[in-house]
Amino acid sequence: MFKAQRTSAPINRFPFWKYVLIIALVFIAFLYALPNLYGESPSVQISPKNGDKVDAILVSQIKDILLKNQIQNSGVTPSTYALQIRFNNTDQQLAAQDTSCIVTGKQIGRAHV
Repeated sequence: MFKAQRTSAPINRFPFWKYVLIIALVFIAFLYALPNLYGESPSVQISPKNGDKVDAILVSQIKDILLKNQIQNSGVTPSTYALQIRFNNTDQQLAAQDTSCIVTGKQIGRAHV
């Protein structure tokens, strides 16, 4: 008898595009925050100053220097133009960085940083 007629959307309903926008922004924020979920990976990168390629001689020299100074590493990864050395903690990283700064000028030569 007294049936209410519904002619418009409810008051508390937003347009569909606003829901899509909110979901897209939350997804972008999640992608932006994703790198913070991974732990630290302390490392030192050594590369030739003049853009030369990393060769096997440099890799073996760096490994010998780390072994001689008793600095433990979790891996040495050579690439074309750089050498990356990973460590288990930041203390080892800082020791290797200090050693490489001292040693690169004396034992390896001034061609590497």
